[in-house]
Amino acid sequence: MIRKSMNRKIIAFVLGIAALISFPYISKAVDSEPGSEEDPIVTQGYVEMRNNQLKYYIDESIKKINDSIVEINNQIQKISKDMGNSSNNNKDINTSSSISSTYEIVTVPANKKIILGASTELILRAGQATVIDSQYGGLADVTMGKDLKYGERVPSNHLLIVPRDDGRGAEAKTDAIFMVKGSYYIIE
Repeated sequence: MIRKSMNRKIIAFVLGIAALISFPYISKAVDSEPGSEEDPIVTQGYVEMRNNQLKYYIDESIKKINDSIVEINNQIQKISKDMGNSSNNNKDINTSSSISSTYEIVTVPANKKIILGASTELILRAGQATVIDSQYGGLADVTMGKDLKYGERVPSNHLLIVPRDDGRGAEAKTDAIFMVKGSYYIIE
């Protein structure tokens, strides 16, 4: 009996100590403001706000890059003219290069090539074109789940993605209309 009484006192003492030690932590958690450092639960509104901030940052960066590309193309044309070779050496450079975070309608005349940058998305809407690949592979056709190699026909209305900036693209066999999201330039 004394033993049972002693065990009960020890258990009560340990529980009392545990309650005293944990009380400040429990009261702090109950009193904390949602989303604060003490309560790091993230709300959907916070995530959407951060996503919008990130999207704005990316869009502004893309605009700066696009402006730089246009400026570089202008400088190339000026240097070519200064050298007196603008009619011969500049025929492969097209100042209609672009970077877009939304789809842009691009018309590529027959026998010209559209060269795409890394992560650029391409959809053939009209005309015919063939794939230009690189040593690292072709265009990723995410609609079919296939890698399109050099000379293969670009299927209409299929989403194609270029994984890296290494000269991949498409050659228009007839006048072709593409939807393009990302960087590109047109050459002969």
